[in-house]
Amino acid sequence: MEFQNFTTDDCIAAIEREASLISQRAGHMLLDAPVPTCPGWTVRHLLAHLIHVHAWAANYVTSGSTSQLPEYSEEEIYTTRPVDEELIPVFSAGASHLVGALRNAPADLHCWTFLPARTPLHFWARRQCHETAIHRADLEGIEGTHADIPSSQACDGIDELLTGFLSLRKNLPATAPGMLLALSPVDVERRWQVLLEGRKCTLLQHPTTAECTVSGTSSDLFFLLWNRMLADAGRVEIHGDSSALDRWKAT
Repeated sequence: MEFQNFTTDDCIAAIEREASLISQRAGHMLLDAPVPTCPGWTVRHLLAHLIHVHAWAANYVTSGSTSQLPEYSEEEIYTTRPVDEELIPVFSAGASHLVGALRNAPADLHCWTFLPARTPLHFWARRQCHETAIHRADLEGIEGTHADIPSSQACDGIDELLTGFLSLRKNLPATAPGMLLALSPVDVERRWQVLLEGRKCTLLQHPTTAECTVSGTSSDLFFLLWNRMLADAGRVEIHGDSSALDRWKAT
């Protein structure tokens, strides 16, 4: 299921907004500053990663390639990055190119995707919206916090994670007993439940009693699920057995 109140145009506008925030924040930071939520990364790594990801996504949108294009390791992305003084301008230009490509793409665009979505165009707009927001939070996390995102964007991001990426999570202990983790946002009428059982994570369609319920704003829950709340994790309330949340974080 997708959060129907968050449209393709909303996704594109969010990319533009998040990219602008990244450019502004990065311009006041040392490129060598470590990124707490991405161990081993610096601001330089984060910008290089986003430059590549935005170009990668724009390529599918503009070329209409229906097969998966060659991918590069983070090491290759980092070693081929622009020189330091060009990192932020190249990032900004790349984000603008991606936004333009999405806005100019036909509604019936047909190209390769890797998660379920309404259309390929919506997939790429949605994926890059949430990707850019997550890494904006990484950047702001260097200073110990991050700005919220609108509830519609946050709920759509949670839906994308739980209906798409959830099936890709394989790191749970094989012998772990089943536990239910419930997510209860305080700002919207939504609720999600995830069954953590063995090596599987399953989104339940019919809520039942959960061992652990996490409540907070939809924005905080979105960033928490992506393990982007190191310094300000106290912004959510945990009721019940917190080991269920610990197991989620470990996946």
